[in-house]
Amino acid sequence: MNNKMVGIMTFHASHNNGSMLQAYAFQKVLKDKFNLPNEIIDFSNHNQQRMYSILYFPRTIKQVARIALNLLYYQKLKKRYNDYEEFSNKYLVLSSNRIKTSEGLFECDNRYDVVVCGSDQIWNTKAQDADKAYFLPFVKSSKKVAYAVSFGATNINTISDVDEYARFINNFSALSVREYNAKKWLEELTTIPVEITADPTLLLNTEDYLPLCSETGIKEKYIFWYTITYTKKSIEYILEVSKKLRLPIYIIDAKEWSRRNLAKYGIKLAPKGGPSSYLSCIKDAELVFTSSFHGTIFSVMFRKNFWYLKKINFDSKDDRASFLLTQLGLMDRFVNLVDVVNLNLSDEPNYAEVSSKIDELRERSMKFIRKFIA
Repeated sequence: MNNKMVGIMTFHASHNNGSMLQAYAFQKVLKDKFNLPNEIIDFSNHNQQRMYSILYFPRTIKQVARIALNLLYYQKLKKRYNDYEEFSNKYLVLSSNRIKTSEGLFECDNRYDVVVCGSDQIWNTKAQDADKAYFLPFVKSSKKVAYAVSFGATNINTISDVDEYARFINNFSALSVREYNAKKWLEELTTIPVEITADPTLLLNTEDYLPLCSETGIKEKYIFWYTITYTKKSIEYILEVSKKLRLPIYIIDAKEWSRRNLAKYGIKLAPKGGPSSYLSCIKDAELVFTSSFHGTIFSVMFRKNFWYLKKINFDSKDDRASFLLTQLGLMDRFVNLVDVVNLNLSDEPNYAEVSSKIDELRERSMKFIRKFIA
């Protein structure tokens, strides 16, 4: 075992399937491929805890209504909450104490030889759970590396306190990002070379995810639909496809399912939640619709017939999915939501060359880890 100890700062505690799975993948890669002992620094700020809570102190009338709805579906939502916590407890290696404030992180400074921030949208300063802590200002004596960080659609150069963030960034030993826009924006702030590396979930093979999969509990063929929010207009389009193919629609997000009253449209909630069920819902689906970066990755990993549906109000600064699909040669799967009904849905992705493209991404990313982290 390598004597070097690595600390990881990422969105591991958000009850978000992609966030948890990229955290899992990065830990596994460091341990299994590089023999590096590591742990995730168990930091989760107040806003993040609030985001994923079932019950919280409301600040607006709208939030009062949401909490009332959560109470109505409390048992179902609590089960989903526990599914995420169970995954974290079973598969993630965390530091000993949960840290909830930036001040509490300073005790971590001398614990690690290298502190890595990434992946995920940890540098999206407009995210609800954004925190300057993810730029590692608390690390004074250890080496600092950014791995495959993302800004989402937020150009950091346009925010008011960009100079402070620039100081944080210029204290890093090495920088890598997931997307082209992120590279372009960072290069305006620093002279440190910025590399593009793969999201950690792509560093593992499909076979590595199979032990994580659990039974979906779904007893029929189905379409899996995975997005951030389910708008009335998007529901109309997807239901047309459902009728056309005579396949039911399943989703996994219990909060959205209850909040949007999706049952009245005949949209079904998968019996189980959390990352393990999420992987299985993708793996076993007849067809996948997603507007999610990691929904795209796992559709590719399981070689599914999938389509990435651009939202009606799509922000062109958000190149997460489009850049990934360009890298993989699958931009034909990147379509407008309004066109979904007219697609040739039996036209499956051409995976013939995708594996070699993923191998190239992996090789470049492993080289970065070997050079700057291991």
